[in-house]
Amino acid sequence: MFSGLSISAQYLRISQNEYLNYYHLPTHTYLLKDTLYQYGLDFQEDIAIVAKRTKMGAIDTLGKEIIPLIYDNITSFNKGQAVFTKNNLKGIVNNAGKEIVSSKYDFVGDLLYAKRVVMSDGKWGCIDEKGAIFVPFVYEYMGDFREGSAMILSNEKWGFLNILGKIQVKPIYDWVANMHEGKAAVMQNGQYGYVDSTGNELIPLQYDLAWDFSEGLAAVKIDNKIAFINDKAKLIIPAKYEDFFNFSEKVAAVKLLATHKWGFLRKDGTQLTDFIYDEAKQMKNNRAAVKKNEKWGYIDENGTEVIGFQYDEAFDFEQEYAIVGIGETKNVFMEREKPDDLDLSALAFGDSRASFM
Repeated sequence: MFSGLSISAQYLRISQNEYLNYYHLPTHTYLLKDTLYQYGLDFQEDIAIVAKRTKMGAIDTLGKEIIPLIYDNITSFNKGQAVFTKNNLKGIVNNAGKEIVSSKYDFVGDLLYAKRVVMSDGKWGCIDEKGAIFVPFVYEYMGDFREGSAMILSNEKWGFLNILGKIQVKPIYDWVANMHEGKAAVMQNGQYGYVDSTGNELIPLQYDLAWDFSEGLAAVKIDNKIAFINDKAKLIIPAKYEDFFNFSEKVAAVKLLATHKWGFLRKDGTQLTDFIYDEAKQMKNNRAAVKKNEKWGYIDENGTEVIGFQYDEAFDFEQEYAIVGIGETKNVFMEREKPDDLDLSALAFGDSRASFM
Protein backbone atom coordinates (compact mmCIF):
# COMPACT_ATOMS: atom_id res chain seq x y z
CA MET A 1 0.00 0.00 0.00
CA PHE A 2 2.79 2.41 0.94
CA SER A 3 6.04 1.77 -0.91
CA GLY A 4 9.13 3.57 -2.13
CA LEU A 5 12.53 4.59 -0.93
CA SER A 6 13.10 8.27 -0.24
CA ILE A 7 14.12 10.76 2.40
CA SER A 8 11.79 13.51 3.57
CA ALA A 9 12.17 15.81 6.57
CA GLN A 10 15.05 13.60 7.75
CA TYR A 11 12.73 10.84 8.90
CA LEU A 12 13.25 7.14 8.35
CA ARG A 13 9.95 5.29 8.14
CA ILE A 14 9.98 1.77 9.56
CA SER A 15 7.05 -0.60 9.22
CA GLN A 16 6.80 -4.25 10.17
CA ASN A 17 4.04 -6.55 11.40
CA GLU A 18 1.46 -3.74 11.43
CA TYR A 19 3.79 -1.51 13.43
CA LEU A 20 4.74 1.97 12.19
CA ASN A 21 7.26 4.44 13.51
CA TYR A 22 9.40 7.32 12.27
CA TYR A 23 13.09 7.49 13.15
CA HIS A 24 14.51 11.03 13.25
CA LEU A 25 17.98 10.83 11.74
CA PRO A 26 19.64 13.90 13.34
CA THR A 27 18.57 13.02 16.90
CA HIS A 28 18.39 9.20 16.54
CA THR A 29 15.02 9.15 18.30
CA TYR A 30 11.67 7.62 17.50
CA LEU A 31 8.66 9.89 17.00
CA LEU A 32 5.86 7.60 18.16
CA LYS A 33 5.96 6.11 21.62
CA ASP A 34 3.09 3.65 21.13
CA THR A 35 1.88 1.35 18.38
CA LEU A 36 -0.88 3.57 17.02
CA TYR A 37 -0.76 3.12 13.26
CA GLN A 38 -0.20 0.35 10.78
CA TYR A 39 1.01 2.29 7.75
CA GLY A 40 2.40 5.70 6.88
CA LEU A 41 3.58 7.99 4.11
CA ASP A 42 6.31 10.60 3.73
CA PHE A 43 6.47 13.68 5.91
CA GLN A 44 5.50 16.52 3.59
CA GLU A 45 5.12 20.05 4.93
CA ASP A 46 5.69 18.58 8.41
CA ILE A 47 2.66 16.30 8.04
CA ALA A 48 2.64 12.52 7.53
CA ILE A 49 -0.34 10.50 6.34
CA VAL A 50 -1.03 7.52 8.60
CA ALA A 51 -3.52 4.66 8.57
CA LYS A 52 -5.05 2.15 10.90
CA ARG A 53 -7.15 -0.69 9.59
CA THR A 54 -9.02 0.84 6.62
CA LYS A 55 -9.06 4.53 7.56
CA MET A 56 -6.49 7.26 7.05
CA GLY A 57 -5.62 10.61 8.63
CA ALA A 58 -2.47 12.62 9.43
CA ILE A 59 0.01 13.45 12.19
CA ASP A 60 2.49 16.29 12.69
CA THR A 61 6.18 16.09 13.63
CA LEU A 62 5.22 15.91 17.31
CA GLY A 63 3.18 12.78 16.64
CA LYS A 64 -0.10 14.64 17.23
CA GLU A 65 -3.07 13.49 15.15
CA ILE A 66 -4.16 16.60 13.26
CA ILE A 67 -6.45 14.94 10.69
CA PRO A 68 -8.77 12.28 12.14
CA LEU A 69 -8.70 8.80 10.64
CA ILE A 70 -11.99 9.07 8.74
CA TYR A 71 -10.91 8.84 5.09
CA ASP A 72 -10.65 5.84 2.78
CA ASN A 73 -7.55 7.40 1.22
CA ILE A 74 -5.64 10.67 1.48
CA THR A 75 -2.61 12.03 -0.38
CA SER A 76 0.41 13.80 1.08
CA PHE A 77 -0.06 17.51 1.70
CA ASN A 78 0.94 20.03 -0.95
CA LYS A 79 0.64 23.77 -0.35
CA GLY A 80 -1.47 23.09 2.69
CA GLN A 81 -3.98 20.84 0.94
CA ALA A 82 -4.51 17.10 0.44
CA VAL A 83 -6.88 15.09 -1.73
CA PHE A 84 -9.05 12.60 0.13
CA THR A 85 -11.35 9.77 -0.90
CA LYS A 86 -14.60 9.04 0.84
CA ASN A 87 -17.28 6.68 -0.50
CA ASN A 88 -15.35 6.34 -3.80
CA LEU A 89 -15.45 10.09 -4.49
CA LYS A 90 -12.68 12.65 -4.01
CA GLY A 91 -12.52 15.99 -2.25
CA ILE A 92 -9.93 18.35 -0.73
CA VAL A 93 -9.01 18.95 2.92
CA ASN A 94 -6.63 21.60 4.30
CA ASN A 95 -3.96 21.16 6.98
CA ALA A 96 -6.38 22.36 9.66
CA GLY A 97 -8.73 19.50 8.84
CA LYS A 98 -11.33 21.61 7.04
CA GLU A 99 -12.85 20.16 3.86
CA ILE A 100 -12.44 22.80 1.15
CA VAL A 101 -14.19 20.65 -1.46
CA SER A 102 -16.59 17.90 -0.44
CA SER A 103 -16.24 14.39 -1.87
CA LYS A 104 -17.87 14.81 -5.29
CA TYR A 105 -15.26 14.24 -8.02
CA ASP A 106 -14.11 11.03 -9.70
CA PHE A 107 -10.56 12.39 -9.99
CA VAL A 108 -8.67 15.32 -8.44
CA GLY A 109 -5.15 16.19 -9.60
CA ASP A 110 -2.21 17.93 -7.96
CA LEU A 111 -2.32 21.61 -7.00
CA LEU A 112 -0.15 23.34 -9.59
CA TYR A 113 -0.27 27.01 -10.54
CA ALA A 114 -3.10 27.32 -7.98
CA LYS A 115 -5.24 24.98 -10.09
CA ARG A 116 -6.32 21.33 -10.02
CA VAL A 117 -7.47 19.13 -12.87
CA VAL A 118 -10.67 17.28 -11.96
CA MET A 119 -12.97 14.76 -13.61
CA SER A 120 -16.69 14.27 -13.13
CA ASP A 121 -19.03 11.96 -15.02
CA GLY A 122 -16.36 11.18 -17.62
CA LYS A 123 -15.56 14.82 -18.50
CA TRP A 124 -12.45 16.74 -17.49
CA GLY A 125 -12.04 20.35 -16.39
CA CYS A 126 -10.18 22.39 -13.80
CA ILE A 127 -10.86 24.11 -10.46
CA ASP A 128 -8.89 26.78 -8.58
CA GLU A 129 -7.38 26.40 -5.11
CA LYS A 130 -10.66 27.45 -3.50
CA GLY A 131 -12.65 24.86 -5.43
CA ALA A 132 -14.27 27.19 -7.97
CA ILE A 133 -14.56 25.92 -11.57
CA PHE A 134 -11.84 27.45 -13.77
CA VAL A 135 -12.06 25.33 -16.94
CA PRO A 136 -15.48 23.83 -17.74
CA PHE A 137 -15.97 20.07 -17.99
CA VAL A 138 -15.78 19.71 -21.77
CA TYR A 139 -12.67 17.61 -22.45
CA GLU A 140 -12.15 13.87 -22.87
CA TYR A 141 -8.97 14.27 -20.83
CA MET A 142 -6.98 17.10 -19.26
CA GLY A 143 -3.53 16.87 -17.70
CA ASP A 144 -1.97 18.87 -14.88
CA PHE A 145 -0.51 22.26 -15.69
CA ARG A 146 3.20 21.89 -16.40
CA GLU A 147 5.25 25.00 -17.13
CA GLY A 148 1.98 26.87 -17.53
CA SER A 149 0.48 24.43 -20.06
CA ALA A 150 -1.98 21.55 -19.71
CA MET A 151 -2.53 18.83 -22.29
CA ILE A 152 -6.10 18.26 -23.45
CA LEU A 153 -7.89 15.61 -25.49
CA SER A 154 -10.71 16.94 -27.64
CA ASN A 155 -12.48 14.90 -30.32
CA GLU A 156 -9.73 12.26 -30.00
CA LYS A 157 -6.95 14.77 -30.78
CA TRP A 158 -4.39 16.26 -28.42
CA GLY A 159 -3.39 19.87 -27.80
CA PHE A 160 -2.66 22.28 -24.92
CA LEU A 161 -4.36 24.96 -22.84
CA ASN A 162 -2.41 27.90 -21.41
CA ILE A 163 -2.49 29.05 -17.79
CA LEU A 164 -5.55 31.20 -18.53
CA GLY A 165 -7.49 28.17 -19.72
CA LYS A 166 -7.33 29.21 -23.39
CA ILE A 167 -6.22 27.06 -26.35
CA GLN A 168 -2.45 27.30 -26.67
CA VAL A 169 -1.76 24.45 -29.09
CA LYS A 170 -4.66 23.36 -31.25
CA PRO A 171 -5.78 19.76 -30.64
CA ILE A 172 -4.51 18.24 -33.90
CA TYR A 173 -2.00 15.64 -32.68
CA ASP A 174 -2.32 11.91 -32.11
CA TRP A 175 -0.22 12.13 -28.93
CA VAL A 176 1.56 14.78 -26.85
CA ALA A 177 3.87 14.80 -23.82
CA ASN A 178 3.98 17.45 -21.10
CA MET A 179 5.96 20.64 -21.62
CA HIS A 180 9.58 20.50 -20.51
CA GLU A 181 11.90 23.48 -20.87
CA GLY A 182 9.25 25.20 -23.00
CA LYS A 183 8.93 22.30 -25.45
CA ALA A 184 6.68 19.26 -25.78
CA ALA A 185 7.16 16.11 -27.81
CA VAL A 186 4.21 15.49 -30.15
CA MET A 187 3.25 12.75 -32.59
CA GLN A 188 1.21 12.76 -35.76
CA ASN A 189 0.89 9.93 -38.29
CA GLY A 190 3.54 7.90 -36.45
CA GLN A 191 6.24 10.60 -36.58
CA TYR A 192 7.54 12.56 -33.60
CA GLY A 193 8.77 16.13 -33.24
CA TYR A 194 8.41 19.10 -30.87
CA VAL A 195 6.21 22.15 -30.42
CA ASP A 196 7.00 25.17 -28.28
CA SER A 197 4.75 26.88 -25.75
CA THR A 198 3.24 29.12 -28.42
CA GLY A 199 2.15 26.20 -30.57
CA ASN A 200 4.85 26.51 -33.22
CA GLU A 201 6.36 23.26 -34.52
CA LEU A 202 9.86 23.94 -33.27
CA ILE A 203 11.36 20.68 -34.55
CA PRO A 204 9.77 18.84 -37.53
CA LEU A 205 7.96 15.57 -36.97
CA GLN A 206 10.68 13.28 -38.29
CA TYR A 207 11.69 10.86 -35.50
CA ASP A 208 10.60 7.34 -34.61
CA LEU A 209 10.25 8.39 -30.95
CA ALA A 210 10.98 11.53 -28.94
CA TRP A 211 11.47 12.15 -25.23
CA ASP A 212 11.43 15.22 -22.98
CA PHE A 213 14.09 17.91 -23.11
CA SER A 214 16.37 17.97 -20.09
CA GLU A 215 19.22 20.43 -19.60
CA GLY A 216 18.87 21.57 -23.20
CA LEU A 217 19.02 18.15 -24.86
CA ALA A 218 16.40 15.55 -25.80
CA ALA A 219 16.69 11.88 -26.70
CA VAL A 220 15.16 10.82 -30.03
CA LYS A 221 15.04 7.48 -31.79
CA ILE A 222 16.44 7.24 -35.32
CA ASP A 223 16.46 3.87 -37.12
CA ASN A 224 15.80 2.12 -33.79
CA LYS A 225 18.79 3.78 -32.11
CA ILE A 226 18.80 6.57 -29.53
CA ALA A 227 20.51 9.91 -30.18
CA PHE A 228 20.42 13.35 -28.52
CA ILE A 229 19.49 16.64 -30.20
CA ASN A 230 19.35 20.28 -29.12
CA ASP A 231 16.40 22.64 -29.54
CA LYS A 232 17.57 23.49 -33.09
CA ALA A 233 17.28 19.81 -34.09
CA LYS A 234 21.08 19.61 -34.32
CA LEU A 235 22.42 16.12 -33.65
CA ILE A 236 24.69 16.51 -30.61
CA ILE A 237 25.19 12.84 -29.69
CA PRO A 238 24.98 10.28 -32.54
CA ALA A 239 22.44 7.45 -32.68
CA LYS A 240 24.17 4.40 -31.20
CA TYR A 241 22.44 3.76 -27.89
CA GLU A 242 19.61 1.45 -26.82
CA ASP A 243 18.59 2.92 -23.46
CA PHE A 244 19.24 6.04 -21.40
CA PHE A 245 18.39 8.29 -18.50
CA ASN A 246 17.81 11.97 -19.19
CA PHE A 247 20.63 14.42 -18.60
CA SER A 248 20.93 15.34 -14.94
CA GLU A 249 23.69 17.41 -13.39
CA LYS A 250 25.27 17.72 -16.87
CA VAL A 251 25.68 13.97 -17.48
CA ALA A 252 23.50 11.15 -18.80
CA ALA A 253 23.62 7.41 -18.23
CA VAL A 254 23.36 5.62 -21.60
CA LYS A 255 23.46 2.00 -22.73
CA LEU A 256 25.64 1.31 -25.75
CA LEU A 257 23.86 -0.82 -28.36
CA ALA A 258 27.05 -2.50 -29.57
CA THR A 259 28.05 -3.94 -26.17
CA HIS A 260 24.84 -3.62 -24.10
CA LYS A 261 26.91 -1.92 -21.40
CA TRP A 262 26.17 1.32 -19.55
CA GLY A 263 28.36 4.38 -19.26
CA PHE A 264 28.02 8.14 -18.79
CA LEU A 265 28.24 10.97 -21.32
CA ARG A 266 28.79 14.69 -20.93
CA LYS A 267 26.53 17.11 -22.77
CA ASP A 268 29.03 17.57 -25.60
CA GLY A 269 28.97 13.81 -26.25
CA THR A 270 32.35 13.03 -24.67
CA GLN A 271 32.59 10.11 -22.27
CA LEU A 272 32.61 10.69 -18.55
CA THR A 273 33.17 6.95 -18.00
CA ASP A 274 33.88 3.89 -20.08
CA PHE A 275 30.98 1.61 -21.00
CA ILE A 276 31.67 -1.03 -18.38
CA TYR A 277 28.56 -1.19 -16.22
CA ASP A 278 25.78 -3.76 -16.28
CA GLU A 279 23.27 -1.21 -15.00
CA ALA A 280 23.35 2.47 -14.11
CA LYS A 281 21.06 5.13 -12.70
CA GLN A 282 20.70 8.88 -13.08
CA MET A 283 23.21 11.25 -11.48
CA LYS A 284 21.66 12.83 -8.40
CA ASN A 285 23.36 14.94 -5.76
CA ASN A 286 26.71 14.26 -7.44
CA ARG A 287 26.37 10.50 -7.12
CA ALA A 288 25.08 7.82 -9.49
CA ALA A 289 24.50 4.17 -8.64
CA VAL A 290 26.23 1.71 -11.00
CA LYS A 291 26.27 -2.09 -11.12
CA LYS A 292 29.18 -4.34 -12.04
CA ASN A 293 29.65 -8.08 -11.47
CA GLU A 294 26.26 -8.33 -9.75
CA LYS A 295 27.06 -5.67 -7.14
CA TRP A 296 26.17 -1.99 -6.86
CA GLY A 297 28.43 0.94 -6.04
CA TYR A 298 28.54 4.68 -6.80
CA ILE A 299 30.45 7.08 -9.01
CA ASP A 300 30.76 10.82 -8.47
CA GLU A 301 30.29 13.72 -10.90
CA ASN A 302 33.80 13.15 -12.26
CA GLY A 303 33.15 9.48 -13.07
CA THR A 304 35.33 8.27 -10.20
CA GLU A 305 34.19 5.12 -8.42
CA VAL A 306 33.86 6.55 -4.91
CA ILE A 307 31.83 3.83 -3.18
CA GLY A 308 32.84 0.23 -3.83
CA PHE A 309 30.80 -2.52 -5.47
CA GLN A 310 29.44 -4.30 -2.42
CA TYR A 311 25.66 -3.83 -2.35
CA ASP A 312 22.78 -5.91 -3.66
CA GLU A 313 20.66 -2.79 -4.14
CA ALA A 314 21.49 0.90 -4.35
CA PHE A 315 19.18 3.89 -4.55
CA ASP A 316 19.59 7.59 -5.24
CA PHE A 317 21.16 9.90 -2.69
CA GLU A 318 18.57 12.17 -1.08
CA GLN A 319 20.15 15.02 0.83
CA GLU A 320 23.14 13.33 2.47
CA TYR A 321 21.76 9.78 2.70
CA ALA A 322 21.13 6.79 0.48
CA ILE A 323 19.43 3.45 0.99
CA VAL A 324 21.54 0.41 0.09
CA GLY A 325 20.54 -3.24 0.18
CA ILE A 326 22.48 -6.06 1.79
CA GLY A 327 21.20 -9.55 1.12
CA GLU A 328 17.66 -10.27 0.04
CA THR A 329 15.76 -8.85 2.99
CA LYS A 330 17.79 -6.08 4.65
CA ASN A 331 18.21 -2.38 3.86
CA VAL A 332 20.55 0.01 5.66
CA PHE A 333 21.32 3.66 5.14
CA MET A 334 24.62 5.46 4.80
CA GLU A 335 25.87 9.02 4.81
CA ARG A 336 27.42 10.28 1.61
CA GLU A 337 30.71 11.34 3.18
CA LYS A 338 30.89 8.25 5.43
CA PRO A 339 29.95 5.36 3.13
CA ASP A 340 31.64 2.75 5.30
CA ASP A 341 29.85 3.88 8.45
CA LEU A 342 26.54 2.11 7.80
CA ASP A 343 23.73 2.95 10.22
CA LEU A 344 22.07 -0.28 11.27
CA SER A 345 19.05 1.50 12.76
CA ALA A 346 17.19 0.49 9.62
CA LEU A 347 17.64 -3.11 10.77
CA ALA A 348 16.21 -2.50 14.23
CA PHE A 349 13.33 -4.82 13.45
CA GLY A 350 15.33 -7.77 12.17
CA ASP A 351 14.57 -8.50 8.52
CA SER A 352 12.17 -5.59 8.10
CA ARG A 353 12.25 -3.37 5.07
CA ALA A 354 12.97 0.22 6.03
CA SER A 355 12.31 3.27 3.91
CA PHE A 356 13.39 6.88 4.13
CA MET A 357 10.17 8.87 4.45
